[in-house]
Amino acid sequence: MDLLRRGTPLPLFLSSLLLVGYGQPSHGVFLSALSGVIGYPLFWLSLHSVLRPRSRFLLGTLWFGAVQLLQISWMTSTQFQGPLTLILCFVLSLLWGLQFGWLTLLAVPGRITVLKLASLWVLLEWSRLYFFCGWSLNFAGFCWVALPWGRELLGLFGPYGLSFWVTATGLLGYLALVKERSWHLFIGVMLLPMLLGSSMAAVQEWRVKDSGSLRMAALAPNLLPSQKIPLPGHLSDWIPPLEQWAIVCQQLRQLEQVDLLLLPEVALFLPLEEEAYSFKEVESMLGEVWGDLSSCYPARRAGAKVSNAFIVQTLANHLGCHLVVGMESVTGDLYQQGAFHFSPKARTEAVEYESYIKRKLLPVAEALPSGLLGSLLRPLAAIYGIQEFYAPGTDAGLFRTPLLAAPLICYEETFPSLVGEAVRQGAQLLLLLSNDSWYPHSQLPQQHFWHAATAALSHGVGFVRSCNGGISGAMDAYGRMSIADGATLWIGELPLALRTTLYTLVGDVLLVGACVILLLSNLFAENWKNRKNRERSLCLP
Repeated sequence: MDLLRRGTPLPLFLSSLLLVGYGQPSHGVFLSALSGVIGYPLFWLSLHSVLRPRSRFLLGTLWFGAVQLLQISWMTSTQFQGPLTLILCFVLSLLWGLQFGWLTLLAVPGRITVLKLASLWVLLEWSRLYFFCGWSLNFAGFCWVALPWGRELLGLFGPYGLSFWVTATGLLGYLALVKERSWHLFIGVMLLPMLLGSSMAAVQEWRVKDSGSLRMAALAPNLLPSQKIPLPGHLSDWIPPLEQWAIVCQQLRQLEQVDLLLLPEVALFLPLEEEAYSFKEVESMLGEVWGDLSSCYPARRAGAKVSNAFIVQTLANHLGCHLVVGMESVTGDLYQQGAFHFSPKARTEAVEYESYIKRKLLPVAEALPSGLLGSLLRPLAAIYGIQEFYAPGTDAGLFRTPLLAAPLICYEETFPSLVGEAVRQGAQLLLLLSNDSWYPHSQLPQQHFWHAATAALSHGVGFVRSCNGGISGAMDAYGRMSIADGATLWIGELPLALRTTLYTLVGDVLLVGACVILLLSNLFAENWKNRKNRERSLCLP
């Protein structure tokens, strides 16, 4: 321990930076475990001899800002985002760094109160959902989602409960390095979640065996944005809509009989209802893949053109499965993005579908804030050629697939609150539609998948996921996954076991309330102690 305490601060600072920055599920179990156990203690130890408040604040801001830069480095993929995404990446990292700088300022050596600081950090992370553009990614406890027992604990405490535990473990690890008598407490707090989560997993294992399963498929066409959409500067890449459909149909030729098929967010160009194709063109395109499908075409108006909805209904009829697809929808001047569920029907029936409209829209890319801020951001959107914006949906939707299923689109799948809302309404399965192709050759697909898994496991519900340019597959309610592993089409069985979690019942209210009480009671105790000390000093002769 003396060697560590005398260690040069810079190597400790940098090693902790790399451990925490790369200690995420996307980089494997080993780094994630190290990050949650020794990453933060090494950082606090590197600041042990730094006593000036300004220096501690700046070093804490620099360290955590750099951690965030590593974790959101996927934002530096500029192929479709341009150089402005680099500025956004830096600004976000600076914001989160300033939060941690404040925590570092309060973590004065010799006066560290673990419960107070862990509670404060949970409240700071939680506040991002409401005061910092709804940022749901990269909470401190994310590293433990890579571990089976960490995924079990999500059902008890949710994502921010893991953050509390990781922060408390880090502070106790630092105290153990500078005070040997604290080792027993550090080891106990470190082992407790492992033992608790492992015990929960062992007890509930038997529930999966006789739960039954559904056979499902998820297609990721893996078309680049410039191939789907005529983007300025990339017009030569664009593939006409009917040719995009031909690619999708060729990829579906290998599909075996399944109960449910998913296509990703905005799977193809043109709105769902727009009658843009002649029937003869569609008949020829489908015929080249499957032959005569005359028995599968839904009813249509004679001589009228047909839409994407017509093609999707035809595929659902031919494949004999429920089909959920992400597409744009236009009603008058109202542009929306949604998920649409088609059931297999007889030829004489018309096109019919259930719909869900995306509620959480990405700032600037999909929607503008109201008021002055929106006016200031509109020129920024225009640089990217964005002139039209989506209107958000207002209601959670449940689709009547073989199970009652709740669709979530892209960023929505990272919010446990949206998953909890769907589960409380009776959802037995999540249908996740996403598109990570806007950031090619980056870590976004891995991070996005694990954040989606975090939200689902917090509420004890499995999911099937179709992600263009990302990870498609499924995960059951106990964290066991099956993914496409580079293939465009995933086909597999998903166990139907569900579990009721404490987090579904109470959400973040219990943890946030407990953190507020711990923080206030600690501040009250410190004030009372300082007051007594002042009174005692006044009484001395």
